[in-house]
Order: sequence, then structure tokens, then C-alpha cells
Amino acid sequence: MQTFSPVDLLPLPCVPDSSASEVLVKVRNARLAQPLWAQMTFDERAKCLKLAGKAMLIRRQEVMQLIHEEAGKTPSEMLLSEVVGPLQYIKDWIKVARPWLKPRKLAINPLAFPKKKGVIEMLPRGVVGVIAPWNYPLGNFFKPVFAALLCGNSVVVKPSEYAPRTGEWFVSVLNEFLPQGVLSIVQGDRSGGIALIEAGIDAVTFTGSSASGVAVAQLAAQKLIPCSVELGGKDAAIVLSDCNLDRTVAGIMHWGLHNAGQACGDIERVFVEESIADLFIEKLVSAVRKLRTQSGEGEAAKALDQVDVGPAVTPAQLQLISDHVAEAVAQGAKILCGGKKVGRGLWFEPTVLDYCTPRMRIMQEPTFGPVIPLCRVKDAEEALNLANQNDYGLNGSVWSEDESRAIQIAARLNVGTAFVNNHAFTGALPSAPWTGVKKSGYGIANSEFALAHYTRPRTLVVDRKKTADGWWLPMNSMAEEMGHCLAEAQLGNLGAAIKIPFLMFRREKTALEFVQQQKKTSEHPQVKGAFHQAKFSWSNFFLKGLEKLHPSLFDFELEWGFAAVNAIFAGADRALKAQPKEEAKKFFQDFYQSMPFPAFLSIRLAFWAAGLAPFLIHKKWRRFERLPLEERIALMDAFSKSDSYVLRQMILVLKMNGSFFYSSTTRFHQVTAYEH
Repeated sequence: MQTFSPVDLLPLPCVPDSSASEVLVKVRNARLAQPLWAQMTFDERAKCLKLAGKAMLIRRQEVMQLIHEEAGKTPSEMLLSEVVGPLQYIKDWIKVARPWLKPRKLAINPLAFPKKKGVIEMLPRGVVGVIAPWNYPLGNFFKPVFAALLCGNSVVVKPSEYAPRTGEWFVSVLNEFLPQGVLSIVQGDRSGGIALIEAGIDAVTFTGSSASGVAVAQLAAQKLIPCSVELGGKDAAIVLSDCNLDRTVAGIMHWGLHNAGQACGDIERVFVEESIADLFIEKLVSAVRKLRTQSGEGEAAKALDQVDVGPAVTPAQLQLISDHVAEAVAQGAKILCGGKKVGRGLWFEPTVLDYCTPRMRIMQEPTFGPVIPLCRVKDAEEALNLANQNDYGLNGSVWSEDESRAIQIAARLNVGTAFVNNHAFTGALPSAPWTGVKKSGYGIANSEFALAHYTRPRTLVVDRKKTADGWWLPMNSMAEEMGHCLAEAQLGNLGAAIKIPFLMFRREKTALEFVQQQKKTSEHPQVKGAFHQAKFSWSNFFLKGLEKLHPSLFDFELEWGFAAVNAIFAGADRALKAQPKEEAKKFFQDFYQSMPFPAFLSIRLAFWAAGLAPFLIHKKWRRFERLPLEERIALMDAFSKSDSYVLRQMILVLKMNGSFFYSSTTRFHQVTAYEH
């Protein structure tokens, strides 16, 4: 690639393009290097980057010379906007990325999903491609490259074809502190970016024009890889009559002409209230006229440290700036200062245009040059409406000393970042999202929200449950009933909510019984060695002891339980019909076995209390289950009214068992009578 300096159009050293096969090799090597880089701890990766950041600061004179040659920036401009930034940017990214990368506990409802736990891990994407523009040859790498590397990715960058050597320097310094292959560079124009995306990367970050961003997004979509696009802007500033006039003039001048207007976050439209327009414009023009730019050639050319506003970086950009200004003047705009090309290189005078109208191209499309177009408005409402009537939405600002009112207006700007009394500086803050709407793109270049592009979530779930889940196969009418109950419970039906755990319990039993019935009889038991057979386990011994304390209910106990529940729920004046005895006994047995130690004892004691009710109440021994229904009802009523706390608790346990049984065997919204 042959490039020319925008300062004087002299040729710069050639940099060879990367062929498609070379790009493929770089991506392949990056993929091989990435797992080892990801296995390093976060602190180890952070240490590598901080060492690289320090080295960049120590060697800053090297890159300043390159940026001067390739982008024509003045020493102070490049220092304050790029060169001093890498180390602090890395430190700030570390603060943002560390909590993002920590595993987080998965919230699981213990009632709906018992004995399950999970964790969400943020894993690196793999190989990330970064395609950078020419307006900040060094600084454009800070947002994506540092973030991607901290997250454990390997990175392949493609700098602009207008600033290839600055990109080479950035990669070479970092690689002195990174494992081989973790960071690499490919060179080329548009075709190089296409080759990078097609080489099999796992994500791509693009910064540039909206038209190019659309092409990148389409290609990434074909590859089904994540794509973050940070695109152009047409930022508006709203200057209200109650602003701090001198500070506002200084702020508008800076953010309109910063980096020769070649920043996506520069102010490219100024809406000023008519009541202060003349005074504001007078002060602005007076200040802009004092700014120095290159106007001479040869020996008459100024040294860069005597220049405030640098050149355009590319011939095409200089032509676009000239076209926008010429068209605006032809449509009625007035040049108050500047307005023409100067010098031997790609210089354009800092320009202020008055009487611009909203439909002019200079008020609609990115100019990306040292031009401040002004539009007079009657009030803040008109300014706000015009500011939002644009295809771009990166930043916007409101300038006023009435902070409360300014915040209300700024909140109505359709932009990614809204400012009051400043503009665009958050692009240097890794903690602040840098994003836009509409043609400014959907990419996020800073903050933890940007890290979602460089990582992917993986959920790890552990199930400690020993029984089946209630929603497992086979499907039957009980599963259907459980589904209806789940729906009704969400609608606030308390009865349905009560039924769910017991339907779930029965479904769990059904699933395991279904599988156990299919077990092959030819299965051979596992033969264990003599040592393993002799091995003693205190935990097994304890569990077996608990199992001996938890024997199944005897049949006479089940008879007592059924007779008591039948008396409580299905007596002569009860609304429910009696249910089949064997079905009830099976439910009681299953429910009893499902209860943990020592909770199951309450069920056994309740059944015994019912069986001994004739003796406890009437001091006579008679078989409870053979008593007439009326007598059993009377005994249960006596339990409820007893002075004995224990007996009152026993009736509560019996009622609990009965209510669970009836709710789990009765179809939802109806009572079905079963015959004995």
C-alpha cells in the first residue's frame, strides 16, 4: 500500500497488503493461541496489558511521529486525544471487566426446581476481528482490543489503509508482553476486512462509516457471528439563551473543530436561540478566526506545534468537506470565516457557516471536517425537534445554566449519549457506554454492556435430586392436570397452587415406576472387590440407621388413616364423596415415604392417635376403623375441641393428609365420585 502524508502529500513508506491466505494463517494461529491465553487468570492477563501500556507511554515519541505522518495531527492534539491514553484505558477496563467475568449464581426457584443449582460463566468468544478507521490511528484500538484481550480472546486487527504503520507499532509493542499469536495484524483496504471476516473469526468489531458498517454487518450475518458496529454521527448542540456564553462558545468551538472535525462525536449542527444568536455567533467567529492552521507552503509552512487545527486525512474527505460548504453557500448559507482549502496538503480552514437550513446536506449528512454550521431557532422546542430530525443519533448536547430544564430537554434527544454543558468526552471512559441509534449503529464500544460482545454466557447446572422430575415422560392425565394447575396458580388460584407439589410428587413416582417396569431381568449386578466390600462408611451407616427408623406404614395404620380422613372429609354433611380405600392407602404410604426424617413421624403419630381415639376419648378399646361413620366423625370433632395440644395437632396432620389426597385425586374444577 502506498500512502501519502496529509500534511504535505509526500509519499510514505509502503506497507505490503496481506493476502487472503496470509489472513487465514493469522486467524488460524490466533485460534491456536487463544485457549492458553484464556486459561491464564484475569490478573495475569491484566498484568501483561499494563506492562504494554507503560511501554507505550515510555516510547510515545515513536508513535507520535507515525501519527503525524499518517494523520497530520499536531503534537498536543495527538497527545491529549490518543497517545497518553493506553495505560489509563487499560486500568479502567480492568475495573469494568473484572466483575463482569466473575461467575454469577443462577436464580432457580427451589419449589419449582428442587435440589438444583447453577452458575453462569462468561466465556471468551474465541478469535475477535477488529477493523479500525483512520481518524484516531492509535486510540481507535483502545476500546475493542483491550476489552477483548482482558476477556480471554485472541485478536486480529486490521488498521485503516491510511494508517497502517501506526497499527503495526501498536501490535508490536503489545506483542512484547503477550504470548505468541494472541494479537496479530493484517493489512489492506476493504478487501482485507472482507478476508478477515471470511477467515473464520468468532466476532467482529467495526468502526467507520454507516455504509461500510452495513456491508460488514451483512457479511457477519452470513457467517452467523456477532457484529458490533460503531458508525458515523451528525451530533447536534442546542444553545439556549440562558447559557454561560463564553464557556459555551469555547465548548462548541472545541467539539466542532476537535481533530479537524474528524470524529464521529464532533458537533456538526448547532441550533442557537434567536434571542442570543447574534452575540453568540459574533463571539464564536472571533474565536475561530484566531485558530491557526497551515496556509503556507515550503519554507512558509508552519511547524505543527504552531498549528491548532490539522488537515483532513484523505483526499476524498477533503473533497467532501469542500462540496458540503459549497452546496450550503449556494443554498443561502453565509461563510463567516474560513471556507476554503489552503496549503500544499489536505488543509481546510476552520469554518463557521450562518443561516444554514435544516434540509441542507451539511445539516443532514456527516461532513467530518472543520466546519461549524449554525441554524437559528425561535426556542428550545424547535431546536429539539430539528435535532431529532436526522438519520444519525450518536450524541447530543444542551447548553444552559438552568440545569433542571436542560436535563429535561437532553432526556428527549434521540441519541446514545445526551450531555448538558459538554459533549462527547465519555468516549474516553471505559465505564460509560459509547453507542448510538439509527445510522450511528447499534454497537456498544465501552462499559460492561460492550463486554457482552466479547464474551458468551455458559450456564452450568447441577441436579442433586435422586428422584425423577414431575414433568418427565410418560405423559398422562395427571400430567395434564398438573399443567392446568400450574396455569391457574399463576392466575391466583390458591387451590390449584396447593395441588401442585402433590401432583408433582405423584408424577415423580410415576416416571420412576415406568422405567423400573422396563428394566431387563438379564442385568448383571456389579461385582465389587473384597476391599471395597469391606470398606466402612460412616455416612452409609448413618443413612441405613435412618432407614430403619423410617419403616413403611403397616396396613392397620393405613386403615386408621383412611377411616379418619374419610370421617373428616366425606361424612354425611361433607361436600366430597368418599374415595377408593386402596387408592387412599397408596397415597398415604407414598406421601409418608416422601417425607424426610423426622417429619414423617407426625403422620405415623396422627394415624395412631386416630386408631386409639376410642380409648383416648371414651376410655374404651374398640377398633376405630370398624366404628360407624357417625361415631368416627364425633371422635374427630372431639380431637378438634380437645384441651390437649397434642390431639389438636394430630387432627391438623390428618386434615393435611386428607386435603392433599383429595386435591391430588380430584380433577381440577370438578369432584369425581369413585365407587368402592
